[in-house]
Amino acid sequence: MALAVGAAFTLGACTGSGSAEPSDGAGTGPTAGGRSESAPPDSAGDPAAPDPSHENDYEPSPFESLFSEAYGELTAGQYQSEQARAEQIVAECMKAQGFVYLPADVSQPPALVPSDELDPDAPQAGTLEFAKEFGYGISTWDIEDGQPADVGTEQEDPNQEYVDSLSESARKAYELALHGVPPTEEQLASDDWQPDPAQGGCYGKSTAEVWNTDEVWSAPQFASLVEEMSYVATDLDNDPEVTAASTLWSSCMAQNGYPGLGAPWEAPDLIHVGLREIWVIGEAPDPEALAALRDQERSVASADAECSAQSDFAAAYRDAQFRAEQEFIDGHRAELEALLDAIRAQRDAANG
Repeated sequence: MALAVGAAFTLGACTGSGSAEPSDGAGTGPTAGGRSESAPPDSAGDPAAPDPSHENDYEPSPFESLFSEAYGELTAGQYQSEQARAEQIVAECMKAQGFVYLPADVSQPPALVPSDELDPDAPQAGTLEFAKEFGYGISTWDIEDGQPADVGTEQEDPNQEYVDSLSESARKAYELALHGVPPTEEQLASDDWQPDPAQGGCYGKSTAEVWNTDEVWSAPQFASLVEEMSYVATDLDNDPEVTAASTLWSSCMAQNGYPGLGAPWEAPDLIHVGLREIWVIGEAPDPEALAALRDQERSVASADAECSAQSDFAAAYRDAQFRAEQEFIDGHRAELEALLDAIRAQRDAANG
């Protein structure tokens, strides 16, 4: 549990480019309680997930404010330095396993261009119009090209030529060395499973060495506090306002042909599961099966956007989250200050 909570705030304190690879169904948001595959509303989940409110002014939660201050903001130079160090660790790790890896030029990071910049008339992410065209952005991108349909990139992989020169068996060994052993279906479905950097190949090794924050979060003196903190997220399901909004959303989804869903973060799981059934790494999915899944995604996402707007679920969930987090902070100020001091000390040591 410590890893889940620690990783949540670490991700909240840093920024970087995301992978353009398809989701394998693993949770993407800072859900200390451990959702099955998709993050709950207003966490760092699918950026294309419809948000009917479509707020432009983001307000950090009490936890986010508290821990962002402790972790501090990275300058552009510091971020590039850390990225360069991580790339060098990957290169050395791959060399030790008999492969070539050319570090990416972090002085020119990939520029991800949202669709609304590519086309001023394109629908905005988080709207019903976007859902009707792109769904959640899970299957509605060019799998063969490896890029989302609404995103452009301006940097090529310096290793692509080398990878293309390898035999099929050598290429699989290369990917295994680079990314590690992929999680099993059972692990992905488990609420308790957390990624292990030791099993994440050379990328996992570099992440652990450059951005590892486990030491503080797993320290025995903070075990009880971290465990209690994790319940703040899981207990939100029992908040009366969240329960009422969930019921309205679930009923609306059932009327739209999707019964049995309890909360909005369960809807994208339908598509994640479907994508895993038709997509195999290194192989293009059956065009007819992919087309059918994309139609299903647009339908589910559109119904979700409409039902979320009718139930006002996002507002109810965020209000409950803010109340619960502030109550926890007010009741654990001394313990939290000790944790924050430890985080600051670790941050200062890492920055030299």
